[in-house]
Amino acid sequence: MSSTGLQLALLLSIAAPALVQSAPPQQFEVASIKQNISPSGHSHIYFSTEDGKFQAINVPLKQLLQFAFDIPDTRIENSPAWASTDKFDIDAKSDPALDAHLKSLPRDQSRAEKLQMLQALFADRLHLTTHRETRNLPVYALVPAKTGPILQPAKAGSQFSASRDHITDQGASMGILAEQLARETGRPVLDKTAIEGRFDLTLRWTSDVTANPDPTAPSLFTALQEQLGLKLESQKAPVEVLVIDHLDAPTPN
Repeated sequence: MSSTGLQLALLLSIAAPALVQSAPPQQFEVASIKQNISPSGHSHIYFSTEDGKFQAINVPLKQLLQFAFDIPDTRIENSPAWASTDKFDIDAKSDPALDAHLKSLPRDQSRAEKLQMLQALFADRLHLTTHRETRNLPVYALVPAKTGPILQPAKAGSQFSASRDHITDQGASMGILAEQLARETGRPVLDKTAIEGRFDLTLRWTSDVTANPDPTAPSLFTALQEQLGLKLESQKAPVEVLVIDHLDAPTPN
């Protein structure tokens, strides 16, 4: 090679950007997915940001997809009918080293990594493939009420509890609250509070889908204003949806 050619090759090698490959998601060490055929209506999801365990009992697969991709049910498109009716049990565990790694991370980062592990599990066992699209959909904007926010700064600890008529969360941001409200309302909720920080939240309301609704409890919209000093405003906005391209039913492990 001539000196000119050598100089050109060196310049190109210096100017060319390095190829950076993203690390594959962490994986569960062992995992089982099986259909639940028991007549019991009880369902449960165990999820902690401090370890690599995941457990679901008697949960529809579409709800599990909603959980894994952290997206409301109404923003999942092209899901097969059986994914909403058939219910499944999942028992997944990681090795001690991964448990320690997740426990050492900030809560949001640990949660994100663990959800990626769940997505990878579905891709491996159920051959799940997806893509995302942006569509103009009805949404709620989470904003301060006229009375102003009623929020308690977070104390030490990190616990979460939710059902069809309450949310109790310690150390939650407004973004996390918006995600929880989206699951309850069935509509995307955008955090437009401009409120930074984390808070200990308790929200209770009445729900028609609970077995014994409290007739004296307020609606979710009223409870949000009275108990947290926040409100939901109906709007339309571009929203990202998750489209299911392929999904197989689980087979016995």
